Amino acid sequence: MTQPQKMTMLVIGGGKMGGAIIQGWLKTGLDASHIYLVDMNESVLSQFKQLGINTYKPDEIEQLRAVNFSDVLLALKPQMIGAFAPDYRQLVGSDTCLMSIAAGVSIEQLRSVFTSAASIVRIMPNTPVLVGKGVVVAYTDAGLEIRDKTAALFEPLGNFYWLDHEDQMHAATAVSGSGPAYIFYFCECFMDTATKMGLPEDLAQQIAKDTFIGAAEMIEQQESSVSELRQNVTSPNGTTQAGLERLAHGGLITEQIKACCEAACQRSIEISMELSSQ
Repeated sequence: MTQPQKMTMLVIGGGKMGGAIIQGWLKTGLDASHIYLVDMNESVLSQFKQLGINTYKPDEIEQLRAVNFSDVLLALKPQMIGAFAPDYRQLVGSDTCLMSIAAGVSIEQLRSVFTSAASIVRIMPNTPVLVGKGVVVAYTDAGLEIRDKTAALFEPLGNFYWLDHEDQMHAATAVSGSGPAYIFYFCECFMDTATKMGLPEDLAQQIAKDTFIGAAEMIEQQESSVSELRQNVTSPNGTTQAGLERLAHGGLITEQIKACCEAACQRSIEISMELSSQ
């Protein structure tokens, strides 16, 4: 990664997503000494301190007031924004770009807390950023310089996309932000079913995992559409056709997936409304 000039990054929250982003940055060559992390979990702080990150507990943030942060990544859960974000307001200066991965928290809501931020960017990554295969979608009302800097930070973590409208963040959160969990759940179901059908548990788990990995690689590498890939493996009157017909029976699987994504999208909208009412 080509590090943005004079970048000093503060990450507030080193949980699963914040931690995955930091580790992704380190793997792409970002200088650990330019990253500061605040988290209440001492084991998290210890882990990242060993990697060269500057680490602090929440009761130590006064020590950070002397640092001029070019960027702040807010990696708190949305429910924590109201209670904890104001504590960090003093660390976001008039030259600071605030980036937030909190689902459902709008730029307007963030600006009401971090009033001095030079610019605000909403980011929705997913956990595969840890292995350089993430999907990161973003929205900002800032100009080209901020957009370029944001892209430079997140493009190395996988696939990066700008949204045209902030409201699209709800759908993107449901599909890509939450999506890996759905895939993991489907894989769990395959593993469990394979075991119940008589395969040894360790073999069932490996076969299911390798099948998902192989199919994903084909989607990425082949020029054929996903529909064409499915049709290519479905021989008339064969085993695959029998399974697919059962899977598609009555449109239940399509409706379930639709309901799943809509529920996640609606929850993102509700979080935003809940924060507005506080």
